[in-house]
Amino acid sequence: MKLQEIYPLWAKDKALYVKRSTSSAYMLLAENHILPYFGFCEEITEDHVQQFVHDKLNSGLSHKSVKDILITLKMIVKYGAKKSLIEFKEWEVKYPTVRESTSIEVLSISDHKKAIEYVKTHLTFRNLGILITLSGGLRIGEVCALKWGDVDLDNGVIHVQRTIQRIYVIEGDIGPFQYQYNSELIRSSKC
Repeated sequence: MKLQEIYPLWAKDKALYVKRSTSSAYMLLAENHILPYFGFCEEITEDHVQQFVHDKLNSGLSHKSVKDILITLKMIVKYGAKKSLIEFKEWEVKYPTVRESTSIEVLSISDHKKAIEYVKTHLTFRNLGILITLSGGLRIGEVCALKWGDVDLDNGVIHVQRTIQRIYVIEGDIGPFQYQYNSELIRSSKC
């Protein structure tokens, strides 16, 4: 049986045991990386997987991203093997050790100050979110989940109690992304 035929069976089964956000992450990996490469395969060999790893690394994906994709691939194939739909032989995949280190670009102190000054002089709701991010170190999901009740102007404190994350969904009329709140108390940020 082809992997593209096993995948929906695995996805339906897996959804019973993991959170929706985890299931959505698996679907995104499968549909963007695994199925385009292995979808028509009835057998997945170590050589195929090794070539896949090289192709993904050469396309710019990180080692961790490729390993996450392989974990998902292995779950799908092992599910298929358990149901006698495909044969699974353990893969010994090697990762090249030489990789260029990627540096994260951050604002210089002077650019940070310029951005804050610009936002203060051109204040809009969108720019207010940028100002909170630049000043308080909040993540974008935390800023998007803020409510006016979370802001204590008397004490100069923003109470961060929720975050929003984008979750990929296939079905439904909402569109390709859906937003989910995580209402655990995260932290408070002093302005």
